[in-house]
Amino acid sequence: MTVLSVLFMVDFSQAQTIGLDQSNKTALTPVRQQTTNSQAVQRTTKQVYTTRKVNTTVQQVGNYNQVNVDVKAYSGQVGLHQFGNKNNIAVNLSSLVLRENVLQQGNNHNFVHTNMRATRYQSATVIQRGSNQNLIMQGQNRMSKNMIVNMRGRNQTVIIRNFR
Repeated sequence: MTVLSVLFMVDFSQAQTIGLDQSNKTALTPVRQQTTNSQAVQRTTKQVYTTRKVNTTVQQVGNYNQVNVDVKAYSGQVGLHQFGNKNNIAVNLSSLVLRENVLQQGNNHNFVHTNMRATRYQSATVIQRGSNQNLIMQGQNRMSKNMIVNMRGRNQTVIIRNFR
C-alpha cells in the first residue's frame, strides 16, 4: 500500500458581514472585497455585494479562484464553496427570498447565474465536480424553482434559460 503525502497551501475565508448604506436604503455597499496573495502562487478574489438580510458564505481553497456576488434580496442565504484551481462563480440575482448554494470541486469550473427581473422566490443548488465544467443559468420560472444541477466529469457546458 502506497501512502501519498501532499502539502497544500490553504486560504480559508468566510464572508458573513452584511452592510447597508444608511443614507440610501436601496444602495448596496461592498461587504467584503478581498484579494489574498500567499507566496505569489495562491490568489483568490472575492467581491460580495448584498442587502441587509442575506447571509453570505464564501469558502475558497486553491489557486486563482474568483467569486463575484451582487444580490438584492429581502432575506436569504448564499453559500459559495470552491475547492481547486481557476474556478469562477458570478451571481447577479434579485429576489424577495433567495437560497443559492454552489460547490465547485476540481479545476477550471465556471458558473454564472443571473435574472433580469426580481422574483418572489429563487432557489438553486449547483454541484460541479471534475474539470472544465461550465454552467450558465438565466432567469427564473416555476420549472426552475428549487432546481438542483449536478455536473460530473470533464469538458461539459450547460446553458439553462428560464423565461415566463
